[in-house]
Amino acid sequence: MKLLSSTRGAFLASYALALITVLNTSCKESPALNPIRVTADLSIGESQDVRMTNGDVVKLYLLEIDEVRDSIRNAVRAAYVKVSVDGEEITLSSGNYNLPVTVGKVQIDCPVTNGYYSNTGSDFWKLSKDARFRLWPAGSSYINPGTFEYPIKQHWFANMTQLSNEPCYVDWGENSVYTKNSKIYYHAGNDIGGAEGYDEIVSATDGW
Repeated sequence: MKLLSSTRGAFLASYALALITVLNTSCKESPALNPIRVTADLSIGESQDVRMTNGDVVKLYLLEIDEVRDSIRNAVRAAYVKVSVDGEEITLSSGNYNLPVTVGKVQIDCPVTNGYYSNTGSDFWKLSKDARFRLWPAGSSYINPGTFEYPIKQHWFANMTQLSNEPCYVDWGENSVYTKNSKIYYHAGNDIGGAEGYDEIVSATDGW
């Protein structure tokens, strides 16, 4: 199956990612897999003992959040989160284009902060506090090896995937006809681009 062009192709690519091919061919035959990472939502000034999947306990302390917004749409364009991990302070750049950072015995990232809720009508994150953290044991894989396959035959990040709520775009909210007070849609899917006739899609089901 080849990539379609323009909007239809972009939709198909996004749809294909939502239907990532699972290599385990039968859910009934395959044992349940526990995720390698754990998550924790924290409020500013809150500390929490987080138990990792390998049994280690890590103390997290959320110190501060610095969000950068533009002057036209007031959209979140960057978010910097200062956190203490077992007493070691580090500043994470929130967003899904950033790989987890190794601090002591964990790998940690921050996919979203509460500031996104201030001017959007959607809730894709179900965030209960000021910031969400994902933690993996240091040196571990991010997912269980052999469970997922990239749905297009090209290198990961070969193009601008506009991944999830990454603040580089706010989709149609960039349009100049929208006012500063209108709600912003922060992109919630994963777009994959490609060249028609060159990039082959690998999908769990046919598109249309």
